[in-house]
Amino acid sequence: MKIGIFAILLAASMPAWAKPPSTLIFDQGRNEIIECQECNIPRPIASLTKVMTAIIALEYDSNLSKPVRIGEGSKIPPGVTTRGDLFAAMLVRSDNQASEILAQDYPGGRRAFIAAMNRKAKSLGMEFTRFVDPSGLGAGNMAKIGEMATLIKFAALQTIIADTSVLPQVEVKNKKYKVLLDNTNKMLIADFNEIKFSKTGFTGAAGWNVAIILERDGQRCIVIVMGARDKEERYNLAKSMIIRHFADIEYTKVLEQKEISIRLKVIDRNFSGQRMNYG
Repeated sequence: MKIGIFAILLAASMPAWAKPPSTLIFDQGRNEIIECQECNIPRPIASLTKVMTAIIALEYDSNLSKPVRIGEGSKIPPGVTTRGDLFAAMLVRSDNQASEILAQDYPGGRRAFIAAMNRKAKSLGMEFTRFVDPSGLGAGNMAKIGEMATLIKFAALQTIIADTSVLPQVEVKNKKYKVLLDNTNKMLIADFNEIKFSKTGFTGAAGWNVAIILERDGQRCIVIVMGARDKEERYNLAKSMIIRHFADIEYTKVLEQKEISIRLKVIDRNFSGQRMNYG
């Protein structure tokens, strides 16, 4: 355990550019990791934190129409809004204040909410994951990339989380104001209409992160990039991983079809020979 804590502290103290990015492709149908680079490095997760925030907020209260008050400093107009608007702003636009208000709304307040986040991580087997805040601004929010795949897979079981996360844009309004919030991952969502879950993140300590789930022809995969040097590298890495993974699936299908065809020809040839012998 001491070694694990030391690794977490060491990773948190290193800037994102000092480490190569961690990347992962997880095939949900086969339930196995297809590709993983820099897997064993606990890293700051930035706003990927908000995935756990969404889970805990929903587990506490699924009533998204409940009114709440929000002040200045958010992308949401100040005044009375709803938990649903906070939820959408947090997942679509990665609004930090929205996540803080959801945490404060928890029984026992923010501290109890963070404790619930860490209990949930432990229950999911996320040994190296730590949460110190609900937004991801703190460098102390840490995880290994494989544990992030576990979290994303679990979160996507909640339809409201998955469906909200891939909205290209949401409208948030009250009696006085109305704003349109664009998705922080709008480029990949525009490129791949098969994306079923999406969340990005960025801080100076974490670098540029993204976690997505895609489904094509019944094949589901999780693609995660953590610690990219800039937004462009994050986009290019994720896009190339998606293209490569589904190309590999198509290539495997072609090989399987050829193998089946060869087997059928062998069976047909043997069957024809038997007919000649016994005819």
